Formats: sequence, C-alpha cells, structure tokens
Amino acid sequence: MLITIQVHANNRKKSGVEKDMFDNIHVYTNATPIDGEANMAVIKLLAEHYDVAGSMVSIIKGHTNKIKVVQIDV
Repeated sequence: MLITIQVHANNRKKSGVEKDMFDNIHVYTNATPIDGEANMAVIKLLAEHYDVAGSMVSIIKGHTNKIKVVQIDV
C-alpha cells in the first residue's frame, strides 16, 4: 500500500501518527531531520501504527521533504 504523509520533525508535541478531517496522514516526531534521524523515526512510528515490522515500511519518495510517499507491505 502506498500512502502520502506529512512529517512534522523536531516537534515538541508527543510523537505519533494522526489523521486530520480530510484523511491526510500527519506523522509527528521529536527526532531532528539531521542524518536521517527523522526518517528512521517516521518508519518506526508507521510500523507501530500499522502493526507491521519496520522492514516492511520504506520511504519511496521525499527523503529530504516534509511530504513523503511511503510503501507499507502488508
């Protein structure tokens, strides 16, 4: 399954995955976007949210952007 997400890195809010009223997926993480820390945190959070292994989640597009396309193998 491919999903488009918006990442809020280095956020003071509690980390997690949320949907807004338009069904857009937002991922909040305290990790900084330096050296891929935020991307690794996003993968971990999405894996927990969708109850899959971290190896089943991969960022397809947008490695350096806030908007990312992520593939989740279920």
